[in-house]
Amino acid sequence: MKFSGIVKTVVFLVVFAKGITAQEDVCKPKFAHLALGSFYSHVGTAECPTAETPACVGLARATVVFETSGECPNSVVKLVDSKGGQPKSLATERKHFKFKDEVLELEYESYVHTVALKDVPIDVAHTFTVIGASDNEAETSGAAQNFSIPKPLPDDTITEVVLLGRFDGGAQSKDILFHAKSQPASATLILGGINPLSETLRPSESALSHRPVLYASGSEDEPTNYAFSKRRFPSAHDGHYFSANIGKGHFVVFSLRHYLTASEDTRKTMLEWLKKDLAEADVATVRATRPWIILVSGDPFYCSGDAIPCQRPSESFNDVEQVLSQHGVDIVLAGGVPHYERTVSVFEGHVAPFDVVPGHETDDTIDQIANPTAPIYVVVGNSGIEDIKEPTTPPLDDYSIFAEAEPGYAVLSLESTTHLKVSFRNVKNEEKDAEKSWQKSLFLFVLFLLIVIAIAGAFAFWYFRRRDLLRKKEYFLY
Repeated sequence: MKFSGIVKTVVFLVVFAKGITAQEDVCKPKFAHLALGSFYSHVGTAECPTAETPACVGLARATVVFETSGECPNSVVKLVDSKGGQPKSLATERKHFKFKDEVLELEYESYVHTVALKDVPIDVAHTFTVIGASDNEAETSGAAQNFSIPKPLPDDTITEVVLLGRFDGGAQSKDILFHAKSQPASATLILGGINPLSETLRPSESALSHRPVLYASGSEDEPTNYAFSKRRFPSAHDGHYFSANIGKGHFVVFSLRHYLTASEDTRKTMLEWLKKDLAEADVATVRATRPWIILVSGDPFYCSGDAIPCQRPSESFNDVEQVLSQHGVDIVLAGGVPHYERTVSVFEGHVAPFDVVPGHETDDTIDQIANPTAPIYVVVGNSGIEDIKEPTTPPLDDYSIFAEAEPGYAVLSLESTTHLKVSFRNVKNEEKDAEKSWQKSLFLFVLFLLIVIAIAGAFAFWYFRRRDLLRKKEYFLY
């Protein structure tokens, strides 16, 4: 009987251990990140002029999102502020996400967990930790992620946003995310979508979790009918059209791809919404403090090269372009093609009048434009393209002034009420610069070490030489 009892105990422990291991596996959080909340779509409007307006108080300032393989009903998010407040444990909402396409041979299944952060103070450092199973916290906790909520209303500081092109699972995605993470900014803007089946991004989740993400869906979202982006980056109108106020900029996300393929009724709804949103942002009193209007699309309006979006006739989106020009949209950001490109002022497929800042024009490019009469178009699409082994810069169309095919990201800086800057960061060049810096540091260290050795050698020679002389002196005195 004793032996039988021992056997039962062992069997129970083995089964119990397997159960814990299984829970650890299916409830281990993956791909934790922050999505920009609906608060930013309302604050600064007539209905919600300040963050303290009652209409804005209950809105999500950011949404924590992560996934697990299993259902994990006890998942939570722990939130801690840097001022030593009491940690909060927030229960998550979860949705089952399953996708399978026999033609494309795509299959994916997970549970997506979300927590809306509604009362997080603006511009205060916080830390969140996602936990897949609160009853097994030690084994199902993700890494602690530091973050802060960006300022929705303009002030004297520079508003900076990191711009990332689409991610289709390329190995270089991790490198780009690593470099982009170190860039100080208020938010991250993803142009053109993320491949939901990509494992490449999972180790890089912290790059998308320490500041809120504004997401513009694109070609990577089409195979799943935008199911991935709707669950991972919740926003109004399934993410096809919405706006957000961040610092000095009014960002309008408008999916050109969805607009061109939608039904006539949907196109009419999207266009009417765009007119209303831009009309409210283009009021003189509003632009006096929030001067910049930036349209964001996963697909480009204008670009050079043979890619399908670049061959699209401007007549196909002329109605949208008329609205952008009418309401003074300053710049249009897009992804969708595997290179970086910027244009001069463009309207209906042709160069529109603009001024060049004196001293900023060369034979190759123009790097400062003033008083454009139509939007400037910038494409950032080369952040994670796997199948391009040798990036090739396309021949530029008449309205384009610069293009770069090497992998990288861009930074949008709203510096003042009169100055906006977009700068491209070539990751390979940054790595070369880092390598040069490391080599320089190593050289300086070796040089310093040699100098120390030389000084020590000279001192030793002097010391022993002096000692020998003293010994000889003592000998003769003796």
